Amino acid sequence: MQESNLSKVVALVLSLGLLAGCASTPAAKSEDPGDPMEGMNRGFYDFNDAIDRNVLEPVARGYVKARRIRSARASPGFSAT
Repeated sequence: MQESNLSKVVALVLSLGLLAGCASTPAAKSEDPGDPMEGMNRGFYDFNDAIDRNVLEPVARGYVKARRIRSARASPGFSAT
């Protein structure tokens, strides 16, 4: 009998939780739905993209090339991919 009460309580709590999610109201038309930090976010993105393209990508390409050369020297009968 105690399990029955527990399952009813759990079902009630879950139902109330689901109904609470439907209780939100739509945003007023005067509110701007855009990102208030968009300018700063674009700046960070541009900075990170420049670092990635001009520093990290060339380093990664050089590393891959060096690994291929080293692998080819270590095992001449094996084709490194």
